[in-house]
Amino acid sequence: MNKAEKIFSLHLNSNKPDSFEKFSLSFIKNISNLSSLEIIVHIDKGDNLMKEKIIKINKRYNSVIKYIETSLIKNFNDAWKPINILLEKTSKSVKIIACLSDDITVETKNWDLYYLKYLKKYHKDEIFRIRCSKYKHETYKNHWECAYKPDFSFYSKKWVDIVGFWNPCIGPDTFQESVSYYLNKYGENYKRSEVDLNVVYKGEETLTGLSLSGRIKRAKLGYISFSKLVSYKIQKLSSISAYNLAKEINGADLNIIKINFLKHSSINFFKKLMFFHYRGSKSWLTSNIIFNVMFIIWCKVDIFDKSIEYIICYLEKKNLLNKLITNESQYKKLIKAIKNDV
Repeated sequence: MNKAEKIFSLHLNSNKPDSFEKFSLSFIKNISNLSSLEIIVHIDKGDNLMKEKIIKINKRYNSVIKYIETSLIKNFNDAWKPINILLEKTSKSVKIIACLSDDITVETKNWDLYYLKYLKKYHKDEIFRIRCSKYKHETYKNHWECAYKPDFSFYSKKWVDIVGFWNPCIGPDTFQESVSYYLNKYGENYKRSEVDLNVVYKGEETLTGLSLSGRIKRAKLGYISFSKLVSYKIQKLSSISAYNLAKEINGADLNIIKINFLKHSSINFFKKLMFFHYRGSKSWLTSNIIFNVMFIIWCKVDIFDKSIEYIICYLEKKNLLNKLITNESQYKKLIKAIKNDV
């Protein structure tokens, strides 16, 4: 491998200059060979603060950052749209890529050397991914689990080339997690997810910095995007992508594992009636079918948003909110959102 060639490509959206700088410098300063790294970021059209930050970093670190600017992102559910464009800007020599959040920082020196060993291990077909998140030891039992607790991973460029894109809807991490889930069904030789214990990351928290109104809006948009992700249409696409990977690994054609439309749709319908319960937020309130149905109806309208904000703040003031929301992590995020409104 030529030391001057780009081997690693990091992709992301960002509209937070300071977070982006921390993200970039953590990877830049901790890599053994800076020439092998490129960072490709999507920014909002006219975001001069982000442009200034990119210019500043590029002057110091040999133009390591490329960027595109568009007006594609209108809300949370649009965040996936520019990501696939970043693939088009990726250097041809790249072997390992990742799509990350600008809140992530890498804490391990020479992180790249740990990942290069997987290129040697899978040199025959170069199809693999490296699991990095707090969920990296998770064994996914169904497509819903892939959708609500995905790994962020580094992927071989060959993997993403065969799939053809990062994602067709919300979240490259969630879609690619589904692809890996279906790929595993083909057998042991097709399990190409490596758990790496050497490289340490910080900043995996989600929904940080949101106000209460912003968090409420994000919850509604999240339900819509989640529903699309677990739909038969998108899961079928995940399954076909897994088949294409399996075929490449096998070196010949093989029988595709198909998804039954009726079974899949029925599972989705009944799980949605207990939406929070089946997406990991289990408590006496969120496991109540009436609560879940009311939530689904609420996601379709906006007229109750202010009332819900008032109720949440009132319950916290009376020290009742923590009795309704027993998930400590979710409760803490709500409290932060309330404080962000002050």
